[in-house]
Amino acid sequence: MNHLRQTAPRPFAFRSIALALASRRLTGALAVFARPLVLVGLLALVPAAGGQAAEHRLEFFVSLEGNDQWSGRHAEPNADRTDGPFRTLQRARDAIRQLKKAKQFPNGGVTVLVRGGLYELDVPLELTREDSGRDGAPVIYRP
Repeated sequence: MNHLRQTAPRPFAFRSIALALASRRLTGALAVFARPLVLVGLLALVPAAGGQAAEHRLEFFVSLEGNDQWSGRHAEPNADRTDGPFRTLQRARDAIRQLKKAKQFPNGGVTVLVRGGLYELDVPLELTREDSGRDGAPVIYRP
């Protein structure tokens, strides 16, 4: 009989991330290159299930054209550049944490859509148990 030993969750950290995106229509691929990549825990970045309607799923967007003072709810900056995507992955993570703290996490979960580009990080991006979703309401990071 196999016995699994549970240990305390450890953070997942990135130092520098480059997202190389092939055409989404062809591959939907997300390649993550990190320098140095420190994996001290386990984090599943789950692709969204195709064909299933997500109940009240919230989307945040991250782009090199973004601003962390914006709502993160739009893929592109608006014409007068007063709202648009977030600039950093940390800001998207923190927005999800704020939703959970305010007990406003959506029933369908949250998807963070990351635009292609080189995201240089001043500090590692740490994702812990606090950053996960729940059954039927995942937190997904994807291109």
